[in-house]
Amino acid sequence: MMRVLLLISTLGCAVAVPPDPPLSIHDRLSASPLRFAITGTGSLDAEHRATGDSWVGGGASITISTGALVASLVGDTLVVDAFGVSLDPVELPAAVFAQPASLTGVRVTLARASSAAPTWTTADEATATLALDLDLAWSITIGGGSTPLGVQHLPTISMDVELTGSGSAIDAALELHGAGELWSWASLVRISDLALDLAGTGSFE
Repeated sequence: MMRVLLLISTLGCAVAVPPDPPLSIHDRLSASPLRFAITGTGSLDAEHRATGDSWVGGGASITISTGALVASLVGDTLVVDAFGVSLDPVELPAAVFAQPASLTGVRVTLARASSAAPTWTTADEATATLALDLDLAWSITIGGGSTPLGVQHLPTISMDVELTGSGSAIDAALELHGAGELWSWASLVRISDLALDLAGTGSFE
C-alpha cells in the first residue's frame, strides 16, 4: 500500500502545470497604460507668396528623430494620454526663400488627451481614428541664422491607429493627416498638408 501511495505521489509531482496564456492586447490596455516608441517619416508643403494669389514652393520630406505615444483602454474607449514627436531638420524647397532654409528644433506634442471607440477584429487587433489637438514648437533657419517661431496651436489633425500583435509584443501603425493650411506667417509663408506615416513598438509602464 505504501508503495502505491509513493508511486501516485511521484506521478503527481511529475505532471507539469501549463503556463497561463499571455494576456490579450485588449486586457493589457485595460490593465495599464501602454507606451510606444515611435519612428517614421512624412511630408509637408511649404510655400511663399510670390505675387497676388500666386504661391511658389513645394513638398518637403520629414524624418522622425524621437517620438512616443501613451495609450490605455478605459471601458470601451481608447484614450491617448500623451503623444509627441521630434523631427530632424526639415529642408524647405529652395523656391520658398530663394536661398537654403530649413525648419529646425521641430517638436509636435499633444495639447490635451484624445479618445475614440476602437473597432476590435480580435482581442489582439484593433483600429481607431482619433482627433488630435497638437502644439508645434520650432525655429526657422535661413542663411545660417535661426529664429524661434514660438509655439503654434495646429488645427485638429486626424490620426488612424492600428494595433496588432499579442499581449507580450504589440505594434502600432499610425497615420496622421493634416489637410489644408496648418500655419502661415504674415500671409507670406505657409505650411500645409502634413502627412506622417509612423510605426510604434509597445511596452507597458
